[in-house]
Order: sequence, then structure tokens, then C-alpha cells
Amino acid sequence: ATALKNTIPNSLDEKKQQQQSNGKKNDITVDPFATILQQSQQQQQSTTPSIISLQTQLNYAQNGHTVLRSFLPPTLIRQLRSELVLYASSRELSAWRQKVEVQLSDSCSDEYYRTHAREIAEGLESVEDCADVLEGLGVVDGGGGGLPFLQHFNAWRAHHLNDDADADDADADADDTNATTGATDTTANILLPTVTTLCLSPHLATAASLLLRTPTVRLYQDSLFHKRASKDGWTPWHSDARMAPFDTSKMITFWIPLQKVPCVEEGGTGLVFANGSHCDFALPYWNGGGE
Repeated sequence: ATALKNTIPNSLDEKKQQQQSNGKKNDITVDPFATILQQSQQQQQSTTPSIISLQTQLNYAQNGHTVLRSFLPPTLIRQLRSELVLYASSRELSAWRQKVEVQLSDSCSDEYYRTHAREIAEGLESVEDCADVLEGLGVVDGGGGGLPFLQHFNAWRAHHLNDDADADDADADADDTNATTGATDTTANILLPTVTTLCLSPHLATAASLLLRTPTVRLYQDSLFHKRASKDGWTPWHSDARMAPFDTSKMITFWIPLQKVPCVEEGGTGLVFANGSHCDFALPYWNGGGE
């Protein structure tokens, strides 16, 4: 992704002008995020996330994490959830294949399976096939050593990919199936305008810039975590930096829960951080236990 500074349209009119100048059809009639955020910003009389106080910035610098209360309007969260629930349900098989690929790459002792992990995963035609492979690797769905969650990457691109598909495959049969896997592609008509606009928004970019104390930022990816109640296991201690191909420590993640998180007594939990662990230069190479 390109640097967000000076490249993200600040209003719906600018977005329309960019589409027209690029020769693309203008099919965006409502931008819920831009509308909601614009109203919020007008109330604050500022386009900068002023709720990020100096104390919050200092807490982030010292501890490596912080909480931004009321950073996004509840109406926006509800819109995000409505789009992403539909998106996740339509891509369940892809999420299972991703888990198979990860397990084959990281846990399998056979070099052939590690080398061909993606090819093998993409050849699985059903969730049941994926579950069988994972069970053979010791990962039992719904068990104590089961999956921590299902995961989807870069949902913000779905809108752009669908635009390209409409232009290139206008005559394609809507019921066509994937020639390799035999699995029907059910995402062709799913649009995620709120997700796309949020991920590319100056609101997030400005907040990231303030907390990282850097003039420009770039979007690496978005990731949707689907943790199924009473079924998925706990998420182990980990460092995101260990799994990202960066040569800088200036990396930030926005964790945005799409529903209220239950308290511990009710079986839920938010994120738990080890204060100051972002300053441990050796942490990306550490893969410790759960103690």
C-alpha cells in the first residue's frame, strides 16, 4: 500500500472525482463511514483525533499499548459488523484452508508437506476435508488443543477486486465454480464499503502517526478474527512483530472488537499485554511457552 498521507480522499466528492478521472464507473452512492465520521468531526471542530491525549501517547510509548475510548462511533461498529459477518460466512472454506496451510508449514515434520503446504490446502474442497487434515496433525476442532480462531486477511480489498471482476468478467456465469477446487465463489457480489473506507481513512492514519511519532504510515494488512464461542481455544502469547516482514519496530495494530466483549466471569476476555515488551529487541525471535 502507498503512504496514506496526501493520498486518501477526505470526502465523498473527492472520491467521486478520482474515480471519474481514472475512467472508472461511479457506483458509490453512500459512504457510511465518511458520513458518520464527518458528523463526529464537525462536532469536534477538528479532523485530528483529538481524543488521543498527550497522556495516552505517553502511555503508549512507555507500555507499548493503550486504549482509545469512543474512538469510533457505535453506528460505524455496527455497520462494520454487518458487512464482515456476511463476508466471513461466505469465505469459511478459505479460512479453514489457511489454518491447514499454517499447520502444515509450521508443525509437519515431513519436508514435502511443508514445501507444498499452500498447494495442498488449496486442493481441499470442503470444511470437513480441512478438519480431517487438521485432526491428523493433532488439531481437533472444538477440542482443548483446537483452533484459536478462524482468520481472514485484507477484506478492505474486496470492493476493489469486485470492481475489477465486474469490468473483466461481465459475461461470466454467476454460478461458475472454481476450476481447481470445485468450491463455489460466493464473494463476487459482497461489497465492503465501510471496511475499505475505514482501513484507508485519515482517521486511523492520523492516530497511527501520532502514536508512532512518524510523519507517514503505510497500511500492511487488515485481519478479521472469528473466534467461535464455546468452540475455539485460547490464543497463546505472541508478538505480532515475529510474523511481519519488517525491518522497523514502528508497527501498530488497531484491535477493533465488533461486539461487546464479555467479562472473564462470563467466559470472555479482551487483549492482555506484557507492559514494555515492545522494547525487547529479541522478542521477535522468541517463541516461549504459556507460563
